Amino acid sequence: MESKIVKFEKVLNLFNGYAFKSTDAIESSNTQLIRMGNLYQNKLDLERKPIFYPDSYAQKYSKYVLQEGDLIISLTGTSEKEDYGFIVKISKTNKKLLLNQRVARIDIILADVNHDYILYF
Repeated sequence: MESKIVKFEKVLNLFNGYAFKSTDAIESSNTQLIRMGNLYQNKLDLERKPIFYPDSYAQKYSKYVLQEGDLIISLTGTSEKEDYGFIVKISKTNKKLLLNQRVARIDIILADVNHDYILYF
């Protein structure tokens, strides 16, 4: 296999999450919002302060629903805490996961790029 050097913007795009209204959150459902805190230390933790939305949101906001294998990254955090820039790969789950603002999905646009390489890069 021949390797080549390409500019990063030729390899991937960042798709930003949506600013869901906090007033629409509910106590429990099968549709969970993925926030920066859920990516802490490069691990996906769905139990860390979970926030849920009505299950109808998975259809209404379908372009923000994450799929197994998606790579996501936290974009901002607390100054001087180094609690941002964490990246995780979405594992299989029975929940619908919604991409929140200040978290982005990494869409790989170059077909022969290994997702795990980007994850560890």
